[in-house]
Amino acid sequence: MKFRPCVDIYEGKVKQIVGSSLGGVVKTNFETSKSGEDFAEIFEKYDLKGGHICVLDRSEESFNLAKNITKSFKTWQIGGGINIENFARFLDNGADKVIISSGLFLGADVFEQATKLSRKIGKENLVFDLSCQSFNEKYFVMKDGWRTKTELIVNQENLEKLSQFCAEFLIHGVAVEGKKGGFDEDLVQILSDFAENSKTPITYAGGLSSLQNIKNFVKFSRGNLDFTVGSSLNIYGGDLDLEQICKICEK
Repeated sequence: MKFRPCVDIYEGKVKQIVGSSLGGVVKTNFETSKSGEDFAEIFEKYDLKGGHICVLDRSEESFNLAKNITKSFKTWQIGGGINIENFARFLDNGADKVIISSGLFLGADVFEQATKLSRKIGKENLVFDLSCQSFNEKYFVMKDGWRTKTELIVNQENLEKLSQFCAEFLIHGVAVEGKKGGFDEDLVQILSDFAENSKTPITYAGGLSSLQNIKNFVKFSRGNLDFTVGSSLNIYGGDLDLEQICKICEK
């Protein structure tokens, strides 16, 4: 179990938004004129590795800001509109891994597409973003900025199949992400059960909003999941102290 840092970029700025508001009236929790490198440097001071950069608007201006981070700090993953055609520009720029989300659904069959991505990009360079939302008690992966429901269900069988083709998973609880209301227990249960016997790391994101909430998450997930915090973090205008989170992880 590790804390994974994150930097979200939107409209050429470091921002924290409610991800489910993309495509409509975007709700912004935090924005700043500071560069992405400023925040990456903060995380670097705490020796936090394996963080992810999410380019939320897929704009060239935002991608350039993201690439500045991977150029200076070599342990960051990057995601947002990355596919089998453009991934190399990010790995060549220093990204540790690329995060594929909607690009997993460009083929007729998701597992055939996963095979193509893994062969082309390399399993060791690949993170699958399976951010999902519950419909009738099943978690379906969302694509196109979380606006479109796919037919891929997040369950033990599909996680096992897809783990053959990637190095890690990044999974947001879409319904709770950015809302500071606590983690999605049902989703965390599914992910933790899989991670118990898997060598493929999973980073969970969504709703973690207090130190007690994080302690509950660690206990509930049995320490099987890595996690990240966005809007609730003090460097992004929230109340959660980064140093205190690191101390929880050390324990």
